[in-house]
Amino acid sequence: ASVDVELRGIMAKQVSGRVLTSEDIRDHNTFDEPEKVQPSAFEDFKLSEKGLSVNLPAKSVVVLAIK
Repeated sequence: ASVDVELRGIMAKQVSGRVLTSEDIRDHNTFDEPEKVQPSAFEDFKLSEKGLSVNLPAKSVVVLAIK
């Protein structure tokens, strides 16, 4: 999904992100495979004067830190 976010009241200078996703929505960590699903760096965003445009991958949780 493509999301545009208007940042009111702040002038963002830096954005960093992490994503948690997998090819199969049923994937999960188990005792046998404790690292099957892991967070990784997320960089599919663009910062502009108006705000932030983000392309969110399917089946994911994304965390963005805006400074």
